[in-house]
Amino acid sequence: CLHLHESACQAVYLNALPARVSTYVGIVMSHTKDFMDQIKCHHIFVKTLATTGKVREAIDNFFHVMKELKEEFSSNVTPATILSCLSATRNDLDKYSAEEILNIPKMNDKGKQWAMIFMDTMIPYVYMVCPHFIPLIATRMVSLSLQYGLVRESASGLNIYSYSILCLLQDIDGGCRWLRTTRLILGRFNASEMYPKIRLLQCSFLTCWKEPFQSLTDSISQ
Repeated sequence: CLHLHESACQAVYLNALPARVSTYVGIVMSHTKDFMDQIKCHHIFVKTLATTGKVREAIDNFFHVMKELKEEFSSNVTPATILSCLSATRNDLDKYSAEEILNIPKMNDKGKQWAMIFMDTMIPYVYMVCPHFIPLIATRMVSLSLQYGLVRESASGLNIYSYSILCLLQDIDGGCRWLRTTRLILGRFNASEMYPKIRLLQCSFLTCWKEPFQSLTDSISQ
């Protein structure tokens, strides 16, 4: 019955019927007690809010979900906090080669997998409303990937981290170090549908520091 209602919720979301999404989400919430039984509907609900212009409400729900998944973000974000997180993550990544990153086992923890999915989903909306959280989301995604294993969203986290250290730490070499690795992670998980958004960020802000413009032709052709 739970899977049937999850499927119905997904179907009305895909058919752009936000009021009916709320109806099915309410049914699931009222008949389940385990948060992980509700997680798929929470994800659909957050996406519905974000895509119907209720971005602030979507972000509030996102942070609530992250708290339930034991990945809470502090509301007290300062420049010092951001720089500290970026520096710590850079130090952690410096211990790995690209090959070692790619050989990290797959993530098995369901809660952490969903945390990665939610963070990846909400990156563009958080960037619109509270961009100071973007480096913190990126470093959290990288940290979870190193600690618990890789998922397809690990590529997105590593990509946003690269963008963050280039922009905020002026670390061009560090920002460009993992460009190829992110694409290989996508290949490992057969996540070709994520390739355009990964390459868009890279080609817009990162590769121009290291590669000639002609290097973009393969991405454009793909």
